Amino acid sequence: MLSYYKAKKIEQKFFSKLTYRTLWSFALPLLVGGLLCLSLILHKSYGLTSSIMLLFYGLSLVNTSKYTYSNFAWLGYGFLLIGIVDCFFIGHGLLFWTIGFGGLHLLYGIWFYVHYERKSNR
Repeated sequence: MLSYYKAKKIEQKFFSKLTYRTLWSFALPLLVGGLLCLSLILHKSYGLTSSIMLLFYGLSLVNTSKYTYSNFAWLGYGFLLIGIVDCFFIGHGLLFWTIGFGGLHLLYGIWFYVHYERKSNR
């Protein structure tokens, strides 16, 4: 939503071919991971569900970094690392979700603001 308003503010087209490529590169791994998680849930095999969600989200971020800021991949690598560690600690998915989806997003958001947004607002 904020990207749309920012593009409108600088009079740049938001829905372009690049936008659709970016969305597809992000959505495909998420869709595959979501279907895998759904399959595990239907078979009542919950143990690795949180790990798979973290791993496929990380893959989506790394895949999308081709079309966005290159350092966006580092956020994806962080999710991949947390997802791999989570595979070895079944039953602690909420902790790793908190670290990944809460902590990593917060840290990356602060870092991104300091390095890109704050400089462009000056």
